[in-house]
Amino acid sequence: MRGATWDHPDWGAAWRQADFDLIRSETFRQFLKSQGFVLITWRELAAARSR
Repeated sequence: MRGATWDHPDWGAAWRQADFDLIRSETFRQFLKSQGFVLITWRELAAARSR
């Protein structure tokens, strides 16, 4: 990772944690819903696949 991001000062895990925190936030969920996305669970996805 260091080799691929040598010119990126934040090559560590902090940005991944920030991304994770964002997508887990209620604000982001509400944004997705306002854009027409339908949030489902992995269980719902598996059930739809097995039909």
